[in-house]
Formats: sequence, structure tokens, C-alpha cells
Amino acid sequence: DHLITCAGVGAAFRRSAHARARTATRTQRRAMAACKMREVLAAMVSAVLFCVASSGIIMLNKWIISVLGFPFPMTLSLLGMLFSLMCSAALTKLTSLSTRSVEITVRFCLLRAAPIGVLTALTLYFGNLAYVDLSVSFLQMLKARE
Repeated sequence: DHLITCAGVGAAFRRSAHARARTATRTQRRAMAACKMREVLAAMVSAVLFCVASSGIIMLNKWIISVLGFPFPMTLSLLGMLFSLMCSAALTKLTSLSTRSVEITVRFCLLRAAPIGVLTALTLYFGNLAYVDLSVSFLQMLKARE
């Protein structure tokens, strides 16, 4: 029997020993193509959602800093990262979107996670400082360059 599965990164199929010598059947090729098409569609939807969310965050942060007069861009960055953490944790616990697991050790945290966290915090801090003086349209143009 042929077992065709579509897993997060790519399509894979297992065949019986007899079937390994033959090429993939038309059904297998169609199933694999359908899996690939779903992956491409998911990537496209993710890209569009990222662009929409990115523009929305830029406008929201600009409004919070300029209109509301919130003078703490680092705190605003922290609140944004905490919200992202909560959403990621909820998606990980409540859905099957995340299938990988990493062993969290002190060494992993110090050598891998901490540098990324510090650099991301600095990027967000200096990025939010720009909201004070720059226009929303210019910020969107800069964000699109990323």
C-alpha cells in the first residue's frame, strides 16, 4: 500500500518494497503536486498577512507615540514582543502548527537565544525611535525594504 503524507516542509511518500523499483504512480504524482500547491498557497497567504500586519503595526506605533504622546519606545517594543510571545504560545499549545521541539538548556539560551533577543530588542528600540520624527508613508517604504 502507498502512504502519501503532506507534512509542513515538503511532501514525502513511503512505498512497499515491490513499489520502490517503479516510478511514482500518477496518483502519487498528483497527490504530491497537490501537497506542493497547498504549501505554496500557505506561503503566499502568510506573506500577504505579514505585509498587512506590518503596515498596521507601523501605523499603530506611530499613533501611540505621536498622538497619544507615549514617550517610551522601548516599553512599546516590550509590549509588542510580549503580545507576540502570548500569541505564539497560544498557537503552539492550542494548534498543531508547531511540530518541532528544541531542548532548552542554559547553553542554548546563552549562545543562541540571548544574542537574538538582545539584537531584536535593539532593532525594535531604534526602529520605534524613528516613529517620533518620520512620516508613516516613509516608514512603510523603509519597512518594505526589509
